[in-house]
Amino acid sequence: MQPQEVPPGWYPDPRGGLFKRYWDGTAWTESTVAFDPPSTDSAPQPLFAPQPLPVVQAERKQLNAFFVVLTALSAIPTAFFGLAYVNGAYTDGASSLTGMAFLWCAMWTYVWWTLRHR
Repeated sequence: MQPQEVPPGWYPDPRGGLFKRYWDGTAWTESTVAFDPPSTDSAPQPLFAPQPLPVVQAERKQLNAFFVVLTALSAIPTAFFGLAYVNGAYTDGASSLTGMAFLWCAMWTYVWWTLRHR
């Protein structure tokens, strides 16, 4: 089996160092040159190029009439109990119940409002 022939050319110096040595196809010559400095014309390429994220357009859904009606209907008692609580219409100890009724109605108004695009 014959060894593979290496074509003539400039290769890293087998003795080490910061030079290239010329291989004439049969033996190393005494001719050496310094390694080429890195090119400043182009920026170094990263190992992993960042991939752009796909742009997803949010689809705007149509309003669901059922939840819009529920929102409007639950807003009526919310407004009633809110005004009753603020005005202090109930002074005989029922103001805490009025406040809780307001919070309960306000919660359901918010729930229906968030579901209006389903």
